[in-house]
Amino acid sequence: MGAARSERGEASVYLAAGIALTLIMLFFFGAADVSELYRLSRAVDRARNAGILQAEIDGGLSPEAKTRIWDEIRAEGLDPGLITLEGSPAGVPWGGRVFVRLTYQHRFRTVVFDQMAGLARRDRSILLGGTTWTTSGLAP
Repeated sequence: MGAARSERGEASVYLAAGIALTLIMLFFFGAADVSELYRLSRAVDRARNAGILQAEIDGGLSPEAKTRIWDEIRAEGLDPGLITLEGSPAGVPWGGRVFVRLTYQHRFRTVVFDQMAGLARRDRSILLGGTTWTTSGLAP
Protein backbone atom coordinates (compact mmCIF):
# COMPACT_ATOMS: atom_id res chain seq x y z
CA MET A 1 0.00 0.00 0.00
CA GLY A 2 2.81 2.40 0.87
CA ALA A 3 4.68 1.79 -2.42
CA ALA A 4 1.57 2.45 -4.55
CA ARG A 5 0.89 5.63 -2.64
CA SER A 6 4.48 6.75 -3.10
CA GLU A 7 4.31 6.16 -6.87
CA ARG A 8 1.06 8.15 -7.13
CA GLY A 9 2.66 10.98 -5.21
CA GLU A 10 5.73 10.88 -7.43
CA ALA A 11 3.56 11.01 -10.58
CA SER A 12 1.69 14.00 -9.16
CA VAL A 13 4.95 15.82 -8.53
CA TYR A 14 6.13 15.14 -12.11
CA LEU A 15 2.79 16.30 -13.50
CA ALA A 16 2.89 19.53 -11.49
CA ALA A 17 6.51 20.17 -12.54
CA GLY A 18 5.64 19.57 -16.19
CA ILE A 19 2.71 21.97 -16.05
CA ALA A 20 4.78 24.60 -14.24
CA LEU A 21 7.63 24.37 -16.77
CA THR A 22 5.20 24.62 -19.67
CA LEU A 23 3.64 27.76 -18.20
CA ILE A 24 7.04 29.30 -17.53
CA MET A 25 8.11 28.65 -21.13
CA LEU A 26 4.88 30.15 -22.49
CA PHE A 27 5.36 33.20 -20.30
CA PHE A 28 8.98 33.59 -21.40
CA PHE A 29 8.25 33.32 -25.14
CA GLY A 30 5.14 35.48 -24.77
CA ALA A 31 7.19 38.17 -23.02
CA ALA A 32 9.72 38.07 -25.85
CA ASP A 33 6.92 38.56 -28.41
CA VAL A 34 5.38 41.41 -26.44
CA SER A 35 8.72 43.21 -26.05
CA GLU A 36 9.40 42.87 -29.79
CA LEU A 37 5.89 44.13 -30.51
CA TYR A 38 6.50 47.19 -28.32
CA ARG A 39 9.83 47.93 -30.04
CA LEU A 40 8.25 47.67 -33.48
CA SER A 41 5.31 49.82 -32.46
CA ARG A 42 7.65 52.57 -31.24
CA ALA A 43 9.70 52.36 -34.46
CA VAL A 44 6.57 52.71 -36.62
CA ASP A 45 5.43 55.67 -34.49
CA ARG A 46 8.80 57.41 -34.89
CA ALA A 47 8.73 56.96 -38.67
CA ARG A 48 5.15 58.23 -38.88
CA ASN A 49 5.96 61.24 -36.72
CA ALA A 50 8.97 62.12 -38.88
CA GLY A 51 6.73 61.97 -41.93
CA ILE A 52 3.93 64.06 -40.45
CA LEU A 53 6.35 66.81 -39.46
CA GLN A 54 7.54 67.07 -43.05
CA ALA A 55 3.96 66.79 -44.34
CA GLU A 56 2.99 69.79 -42.17
CA ILE A 57 5.67 71.88 -43.85
CA ASP A 58 4.96 70.64 -47.38
CA GLY A 59 1.18 70.61 -47.13
CA GLY A 60 0.80 66.87 -47.66
CA LEU A 61 2.72 63.67 -48.25
CA SER A 62 5.43 65.07 -50.51
CA PRO A 63 8.44 63.14 -51.84
CA GLU A 64 10.51 64.70 -49.04
CA ALA A 65 8.06 63.41 -46.40
CA LYS A 66 8.14 59.94 -47.93
CA THR A 67 11.94 60.03 -47.96
CA ARG A 68 12.02 60.92 -44.25
CA ILE A 69 9.64 58.05 -43.48
CA TRP A 70 11.60 55.48 -45.49
CA ASP A 71 14.92 56.69 -44.04
CA GLU A 72 13.51 56.21 -40.54
CA ILE A 73 12.17 52.76 -41.47
CA ARG A 74 15.57 51.68 -42.77
CA ALA A 75 17.32 53.14 -39.71
CA GLU A 76 15.09 51.02 -37.46
CA GLY A 77 15.88 47.88 -39.44
CA LEU A 78 12.26 47.21 -40.45
CA ASP A 79 11.36 45.42 -43.66
CA PRO A 80 9.97 48.07 -46.05
CA GLY A 81 8.07 45.34 -47.91
CA LEU A 82 5.76 44.95 -44.90
CA ILE A 83 4.95 48.67 -44.70
CA THR A 84 1.86 50.35 -46.11
CA LEU A 85 2.08 54.15 -46.43
CA GLU A 86 -0.85 56.45 -47.11
CA GLY A 87 -1.30 60.16 -46.65
CA SER A 88 -2.75 63.42 -47.83
CA PRO A 89 -1.57 64.25 -51.33
CA ALA A 90 0.82 67.19 -51.58
CA GLY A 91 -0.79 70.55 -52.16
CA VAL A 92 -3.06 70.87 -49.12
CA PRO A 93 -3.52 74.62 -48.52
CA TRP A 94 -2.16 76.26 -45.38
CA GLY A 95 -4.48 75.51 -42.49
CA GLY A 96 -5.88 72.37 -44.16
CA ARG A 97 -5.79 68.94 -42.54
CA VAL A 98 -3.04 66.54 -43.53
CA PHE A 99 -2.57 62.94 -42.43
CA VAL A 100 -0.04 60.16 -42.60
CA ARG A 101 -1.05 56.53 -42.07
CA LEU A 102 1.72 53.98 -41.66
CA THR A 103 0.96 50.28 -41.14
CA TYR A 104 3.48 47.51 -40.47
CA GLN A 105 2.48 43.85 -40.59
CA HIS A 106 4.30 41.86 -37.91
CA ARG A 107 4.18 38.07 -37.72
CA PHE A 108 4.51 36.52 -34.27
CA ARG A 109 7.31 34.01 -33.74
CA THR A 110 5.38 31.91 -31.23
CA VAL A 111 1.80 30.71 -31.09
CA VAL A 112 1.08 32.26 -27.68
CA PHE A 113 -1.20 34.95 -29.11
CA ASP A 114 -3.02 32.80 -31.66
CA GLN A 115 -6.18 32.46 -29.62
CA MET A 116 -6.40 36.02 -28.26
CA ALA A 117 -9.50 37.51 -29.84
CA GLY A 118 -8.92 40.76 -31.64
CA LEU A 119 -5.14 40.77 -31.29
CA ALA A 120 -3.72 38.32 -33.83
CA ARG A 121 -5.21 37.47 -37.19
CA ARG A 122 -5.51 33.95 -38.60
CA ASP A 123 -2.06 34.16 -40.20
CA ARG A 124 -0.53 34.94 -36.75
CA SER A 125 0.18 38.53 -37.73
CA ILE A 126 -0.79 41.87 -36.29
CA LEU A 127 -0.97 45.28 -37.93
CA LEU A 128 0.93 48.02 -36.12
CA GLY A 129 0.63 51.70 -36.77
CA GLY A 130 -2.01 54.31 -37.01
CA THR A 131 -2.97 57.64 -38.45
CA THR A 132 -1.74 61.06 -37.39
CA TRP A 133 -3.76 64.14 -38.33
CA THR A 134 -2.44 67.67 -38.08
CA THR A 135 -2.91 71.09 -39.62
CA SER A 136 -0.77 72.20 -42.52
CA GLY A 137 1.50 75.15 -41.86
CA LEU A 138 2.02 74.59 -38.12
CA ALA A 139 5.63 73.43 -38.31
CA PRO A 140 8.34 76.10 -38.38
